[in-house]
Amino acid sequence: MFRVYIRFLWAEGPENNELGYRPLYPNRHSNSGFRARYGQFDLIPMTNVLTIQGGLHFDPAENWTLGATFLYAEQDNNTVATNDEELGIEVDIWAEYRYSEHLVFNVGVALLFPEDAGEALWLVDEDLQFLGYIQARLLF
Repeated sequence: MFRVYIRFLWAEGPENNELGYRPLYPNRHSNSGFRARYGQFDLIPMTNVLTIQGGLHFDPAENWTLGATFLYAEQDNNTVATNDEELGIEVDIWAEYRYSEHLVFNVGVALLFPEDAGEALWLVDEDLQFLGYIQARLLF
């Protein structure tokens, strides 16, 4: 299977004493079926945000899935101490191996390129941020 996708998210920010949009239960890190990844760094807010995301994933073998996502995010309304609404760009590359019906292994890397609003919101500097992970999921 091969899939290419693009997704857009707009969650309104606060304005004129209104809180803006707040989803109850966003599905952020699903690895199967509907891919609802909003970044492995888990820094993209689910309110006051405008994002565009593109990605692809494919199965090179029966038990393997490889994929990559690209995510651009900016604030809907500027709320941090900067004139820039851009939060930044995140790139995730990941692999999944399904050992059995009940055991799945994941590995991945994430690269975060923060912009001015992201630096202020996440308290990071302008340097490239790196995250790597290895995960085993036991399904009951």
